[in-house]
Amino acid sequence: MTITPLARGSQDRVGLGSGRDGPRFSKKGHHGAKKATAFLVVGVLCLLLLVYAGSRLGGFFRLQEVRIEGCTQVPPATVIDILALDHHPSLVFLDLSLLARRLLGNPWVREVSFARLFPHTLVVRIEERKPSCILEGPNRLLVSHDGTVLSPLEGETVSKFEDLPSLRLEVGRVYRPGEKIDLPLFDQDKGECFWRQLPQSLCGSSCKIQEIRCERDGSVTVCLGTNAPLLKLRPELLEEQLPRLQTVLSQAHLDWEGLEYIDLRFSRKIILRPLGKGGGAIGPG
Repeated sequence: MTITPLARGSQDRVGLGSGRDGPRFSKKGHHGAKKATAFLVVGVLCLLLLVYAGSRLGGFFRLQEVRIEGCTQVPPATVIDILALDHHPSLVFLDLSLLARRLLGNPWVREVSFARLFPHTLVVRIEERKPSCILEGPNRLLVSHDGTVLSPLEGETVSKFEDLPSLRLEVGRVYRPGEKIDLPLFDQDKGECFWRQLPQSLCGSSCKIQEIRCERDGSVTVCLGTNAPLLKLRPELLEEQLPRLQTVLSQAHLDWEGLEYIDLRFSRKIILRPLGKGGGAIGPG
């Protein structure tokens, strides 16, 4: 086999030629093939070196401590059980997204984040949901303001949360921890005002949310306690109706304790019934 140099200006070719003198190879193409082979060998060696270094590195950074922050309702031992870590796994190769999914399966866990503290520590930061009411039924259940059913009201939770308002649903469904109550009251946008602004509006009065009844038409009836008005509302209208109610009470020199009934279910209209008097509708405030 001969190597025939290509004429100037012709293209480099690697492979068999078709000339009269038999097979031909490009000299530059031959060198290119050698170079490609060398690169391939070097690449394989680098890959093997990386695998070896990774195994050695992972072996050095073995997990020896898990530090848990932010837990008040979920015991640290429960967090460890949920994580289901292997015996002294590598801190380098921990699948944090998998660990997060495991923890978020607990209804108390709202958000979770991790931090690797080399050489041997994993920090788990947990933000828990807070119970907002007690769902009445065969089993009394704690419910957060986003509608997540957290756990039964039993054991140590009784003394902590027994003063929360009761929640009564018209639908006779039985809920279990981890399920969500799909009602406007617990909608992220519609229900936020109820859980945040309504208690603020009651500050300074003797009124307190004691019982919440979700009606079939989507409205909510709120019992504010003895000698306090009965409040009817729609969660989606509450943000615009509460400021209007405060203005009306101020102009009429009334307070919460002086009312028997408040109806905020209608857009741009408020119905009030002072104690011992008939009700009256008040238009845009």
